[in-house]
Amino acid sequence: MGNSISCKWDLWMVAALVCVAVVLGIYLGFAAFFAVMSTVAMAGIWELVEWIYAEVEGGAAGAAFLGSQGDLWDAQKDILCDTLGAICASMLFLIDVKRR
Repeated sequence: MGNSISCKWDLWMVAALVCVAVVLGIYLGFAAFFAVMSTVAMAGIWELVEWIYAEVEGGAAGAAFLGSQGDLWDAQKDILCDTLGAICASMLFLIDVKRR
C-alpha cells in the first residue's frame, strides 16, 4: 500500500472500531488501543500477502506487485507508517471525543 492509502485506511479503521466500541459501551482507551493493534495486524498481514505473492509469481510480476523499488526495508516502512497513522488517528479521535 502506498503511504497515502495507508493513512486513509488508518483513519477509517480507527474511526470504525472506536465508533463500534462506543456503541457497545467499551472503554474508549481500550477501543483506541484495539484499533491501533488491529491496524498493525492488518498491515503485517498485507505485507505477508505481498511476500507470498512475490515468491509464488517470481520474476517481473512478483517485483511489480511488491513495488518496493529495491528497498529492502519497504515492508517495515509501510508497517511503521500504518502504525504511526493509527496512533495519530486514535489520539485525534480521543481528543475530539473528550472535548464533547
